[in-house]
This record gives sequence, structure tokens and C-alpha cells, in this order.
Amino acid sequence: MRQGNIHTANETNPVKAWFDALPPLTRLWFTAALLNACFVYFGTISAQSIAWSWELVFSKFHIWRPVTCFWFVGTFGREGFNTLISLYMLQQYSGRYERQAINTGGGGTLPDYITMLAIVGVIQLAVGTLWLGAYFYGTSMYFAVMYVWCKSNPTTDVSIWGFRLKAGIFPFVLMALHMATGGDWMGDALGIGSGHCYFFLVDVYPSMQGKDLIHTPNFLITWCHRLTGGGNAYVPPTATNARNNNFGARGAAGGGGGGMAAPGRVNAPNANPGGGYNWGTEITIPYPCDFHHHFRQSTLVDATVKICSERFSHALAMPNTSPPITTVELCQQYYEKLTSAAQATPAGQPKMEFLSVLYLTDNTTVETVEEMAKHPNIYGFKYYPAGATTNSAFGVTDFNKCYPVFAKMQELGLVLCIHSEVSRPEIDIFDREKVFIEEVISPIVTDFPTLKVVMEHISTSFGVDFIKSTPGDCLKGSITPHHLVYNRNALLVGGIKPHFYCLPILKRESHRVALLDAATSQSGKFISGTDSAPHDKARKESDCGCAGVFNGHNAVELYVEAFESVGKLDTLNNFFQAGKDFYGITGDRKMTLKKESWKVPANYDFPDEENPDRAQKLIPLRAGEDMLWKIV
Repeated sequence: MRQGNIHTANETNPVKAWFDALPPLTRLWFTAALLNACFVYFGTISAQSIAWSWELVFSKFHIWRPVTCFWFVGTFGREGFNTLISLYMLQQYSGRYERQAINTGGGGTLPDYITMLAIVGVIQLAVGTLWLGAYFYGTSMYFAVMYVWCKSNPTTDVSIWGFRLKAGIFPFVLMALHMATGGDWMGDALGIGSGHCYFFLVDVYPSMQGKDLIHTPNFLITWCHRLTGGGNAYVPPTATNARNNNFGARGAAGGGGGGMAAPGRVNAPNANPGGGYNWGTEITIPYPCDFHHHFRQSTLVDATVKICSERFSHALAMPNTSPPITTVELCQQYYEKLTSAAQATPAGQPKMEFLSVLYLTDNTTVETVEEMAKHPNIYGFKYYPAGATTNSAFGVTDFNKCYPVFAKMQELGLVLCIHSEVSRPEIDIFDREKVFIEEVISPIVTDFPTLKVVMEHISTSFGVDFIKSTPGDCLKGSITPHHLVYNRNALLVGGIKPHFYCLPILKRESHRVALLDAATSQSGKFISGTDSAPHDKARKESDCGCAGVFNGHNAVELYVEAFESVGKLDTLNNFFQAGKDFYGITGDRKMTLKKESWKVPANYDFPDEENPDRAQKLIPLRAGEDMLWKIV
């Protein structure tokens, strides 16, 4: 049951925290560039000794030069200011791209970034040698990385000297600024040109022709996996059509029976001909917990509890019922109903346990917080921004009104679960999470540093980056299986697919890749939460369909599939354990899954909540499709 407030913010050196937060290759590149700038300035080495020279490479075997020429972005002294700017840009945009690289077969991770640098590097050395006579390419390389990142995120806001502009034009503005101030704009142009060549190869051409040209080598993926602590547990993902935003629309390799995948679905992995260990055909893990589940009400409760209990030992029940669960009395009534449904599950099956939260409103009082803290099954509050999702009309309109409640929750060690989206009509639906972080989450985390907070069902790289960069162990992010496996193509390509419509809405592929990287990172900052949200077929397939994905029947299998797709099955239990540690859940039940296909039912028939004599149909995620893994 609930434990006290054992998580406190870590006090740490901000410079060390910033440096440690850099992705590994960016950290190496930044360090090498900084050291080379210092060594050249103090005369420890000469710039000529690390410059590019094809004659010395081939005649004197100076094999370091093809690498060191990219490690130099300038020295100090008269040009020191430009060097500092270059170092800042290098760590900023290399870090951003490394965290969400274009997926060319390695899941959008380090091996894909290395592949990109190698291809761009060859282009720059060829052009620089034949036409420009250039000796150093550090500035051109970080400009290329910045350009590709900006092309992948053209509508993201970036700033220069305090002026905000869209990422799509940022490289050109920066090059124009260098031209106006007498800087090395030719190096910038080389970076933009080589970056555009790479972007054409991995994005434009595959979109036009339906065929990928660039594939990250399997040996590089395996090596990077071992280097970052993954041992031999790597399964290369399908290379074919693994490109970020278009693989689903072009027909990615499917799972299960070998058919075509749904648009926007992550590729299923191939067998590993390279010999890498792939956990065989069976895995055993501790029973996971679902820290975000909608059991609904009335006649649906028995069915949803039964389905959920087949895959999870504990589940956190959402309070956005009708009416919402705003009081301790209502919460305990609902808890008893769920517990009773769990007792009715088949004989011999362990009974699932439930975690409860209350629905937070503008009128929630400190006295309610004190009362709920007396009940060990109640873990905290769910914060719904008013109008943000299903049954959220009673939600919070101004988070500042809740500050006394937050203070008491922090004191008592309770958890604040947050639907992290703004609901203002002028904010684009794909930007809701980003704006909410800036306007709401950031102030709350700053003002209540030891308040235990869960950003539920995060769906963007912005959420990932914010959680990673927040010091301490008090902020977590839950991730759904459908946000790990699907991008927005699943919802929008080939016609509107209402059963993929959820809130937060599915995002572009780069965000899915960032979520998968976060879930498999073993950082302890990301936890499981399915957000399984069943709705009747008639309510989903209408002119104003409900938001929610019903995945309670295959959520664990989808998590396994997602982790396997990037060769990170060995990190799955860490992901599940992080949530248990945060909520203080213990248990010794085990679950075994086999690599065996099974077909998801086309629908589930349940009694209607309002009219028990009428059957309502729930359409499950992947209805009628084959799954890759099966619980035994």
C-alpha cells in the first residue's frame, strides 16, 4: 500500500548535471572540441596537426585526421566568442538530434546518429577537398546536424539573441548573420548542403519512391548496444522502411502472420541472423502494474477488471467517472466496487489490487487532502485540465487555486497525477503537451520540488526532455503502449481511424522514437500506464467520436513488442519496476510470455451501462490482427 514521501529532490552540481545529461556521443564531441580549442590556444598541439589533409592521410597514414578535423570548431583569443557560440550550438543541436535521430534501422538512437555523421562527413570531406580547400569541418558538421534536426522539426520554436523563430528557417538566419558579420558562412553553407543531401536520402526520396536508401549496419547497432550496457541482448529491427515519418504509410513490415502493418505502427523485428541473443522464444518477468486504467462504471466494471487482472497485479483506477470521484466517500465506494469485481474473477487466479486517486477540482480543500491521507488505498489526486479529455468538465481551470492542496500533498507524500495538456482552443492539438509543460508543469515542479508528480501518458519529446532534465526522483512520466508502437499515421493515413483516436493524440514519428528511447533508458524516470479507455463502438464511430484506446487485452504484449523492436527487452523489467518503486508496490508474482502469435478478437460484447439488456461492442486495439507475443 501507499508509503510516505520517500522521494526527495537531489541536490547536485548544475554543471555536472548538465554535462551528465548530454547524450554520449554529444558529450564526447563537445569535450573533444573544447579540449582542442584549449590545446591549440595554449600551444599544446598545433591546429595543423589535427587538420584534414588527404595527402597526409594516404601518404603518411595520418588516420586520425578524418576524425579530428571534425573536432575543431575554433580556438580562443580573438575568435574566442565565436568558438563559445559554436560550442553552445554543438551541444544544443547535437544533443537534440542524438535523442531523436531519424530512424534508419537503429530505432532513432545512437547507431543511427553515427550513420548520419559518417555519411555527412564523407560528403563534406569530398566537397571541401575538391572545391573549397577546407581543413576543418567541425562548424560545418554541427551546422549539418542542426539543419537536419530543424528540417525534422520545422514548426518548433527556437531562439537567437532573444528573438524567437521557427526551426525551419533557423539555419538560414544563422548563416545570414554570419555573412553580415564576416563569419565563415561558407562552412555554414557546406553544413546546410550536406545536411540537405542526407535529409533527401532518408526522407524525401523514400517518401517519393517508397524505398529506403540508408540502412544502419547491424554490426554498428549491436556494438552500440553493447557499448551502452545492453550486453548481447540485441535484436535488430527491420531495416526495410524503418524511416521515421513515412514507414507506415509506405507499408512497413508487419507483425504476426507476416502481413502489412497498420500505417504508423513501429516495425516488428526480424530474426537476428547476426547471432545476437534475442531472449529466445520465451521470457519471464515479474507481474507488471498499470498505473493508469479506466475501468468505467456499472456493467463494464466486471469485464474491464477481469481483462486487466489477466495482465497486471495492480492498477491505478482513474476517477473521471460520471459523476466524478471528488470525495473520499465516493472514492471508497468505487474502490469497493472494483475490489468486489476482482473477487469475482475465476477461481485460482490471484486477485488484482487497486490504487485510488481523487478527482482534483478548483474547490478541493486541504481538509480533503488530510482525510484521504488516512486511507492507504488512496495515493493522491488526478489533475484534469478542464475540457482536456473525457469527463473533464469539472477539472482545474487555474492551477494556482490548488497551491494550498499541493503544499499539503507535498507534506504528506501524496502523488499528483496530471493529464499534461492545455485545452485552450487557440492551441494546436499537437502542441498541447508542450505548452502545458511551459505554463503549468514547470511552475508546479519549481514551487513544490519534493511533491511527487506523474506526467501521465506523455506523448512528445518535449515531455521526455523535461522529465530527464528535472533533478531528483519526484517527477515521473507514464508511457502508454500505443504511444510506443504507433505514430499519428495510424490515425490519419488512408482514412480516419477512430479507434486510434485518443488524448493525448498520437504524434509524429520523432516523438514516438523519443518515447521509446525514454522507456528503454533505465533511468527510472518513466513508468507504465496503459490509459486503456474503452468506449462503445457506436460512440467511437460517430460524427463526434470519443477519445480513448482500448488496450487492456494486449497492453503487456505491446510493451514487449515495442521494447523488442529496438533490441531492448533486457530493459523491460526496469521500466515496469520504476513505477512499483515510485508507488511502493511489492509482490513476487511472475508472468511468462512466449513468442507465439494469437489473433485479437474483432470485438468484445458487454452489457450496456445504461441498458443491460443491450450488448455494446468494444473494439480492441489491433482488432482481428495477430500479436507477436502471448501470455502463457
